[in-house]
Amino acid sequence: MKHTIFLVSVIWLSSCAPTQFVVPLEKGEHVVNTSLGGPIVNIPGIANIPIPFTSLGYGYGLTDKSVISGALYPTAGIYGNFQLSAGYTHELWKKEKFNFTGRAGFDYMLDTYEKNSRLWPQLDGNVAFTYQNNQDERADKRKIIYLGFSNWFELNATKAHGEKQSKRWFFNPHIGHQMKRNQWAFHFELAFLAPNISNEKVVLDYKSAFGNRGATGIYFGLQYHIK
Repeated sequence: MKHTIFLVSVIWLSSCAPTQFVVPLEKGEHVVNTSLGGPIVNIPGIANIPIPFTSLGYGYGLTDKSVISGALYPTAGIYGNFQLSAGYTHELWKKEKFNFTGRAGFDYMLDTYEKNSRLWPQLDGNVAFTYQNNQDERADKRKIIYLGFSNWFELNATKAHGEKQSKRWFFNPHIGHQMKRNQWAFHFELAFLAPNISNEKVVLDYKSAFGNRGATGIYFGLQYHIK
């Protein structure tokens, strides 16, 4: 049961991966991506370190303003949990070097040991500022700073062990930076995971910029673009 408690408590506080698409892809463009990082926890006798969650994902430009994407999470699989996410991202507003995108999606987890599964709907929003490029916001060389939020919604009436579910909304603001050169893009993200939720009665000793609420997460990501 311990592996289930571990991952369910973490999933409440983290999306397990950084934001992938803060500006839209070109129509017909493919992207494969990977990431490493998660919420910072205290490892007794060692240090405060980010949980090394990993993700493998894919995105496709449906149009010059919309992207469909999905991801799998290998670290979850190590603990006997099949986890995937999928979503649709759309550019809702743009002016010069600024743009705002929204994303609707879901995250799904199946405990392969106990055959329990859960689905979390997700709504995200990001404002991005392209402060350096060679031609336009989709150029082969560009730098972007972005900030936004991710919202997770709990549908189940009970927690992992039958307790009544008291929290249904998990809010995760974040800020990040992306650098793209030719077909490669690298990004770093700092996230404030569930600052509206107490972290005092969970399995791990989360470290948070908000003290006993939520956790602080650090993520690194890499993308490869195929046109």
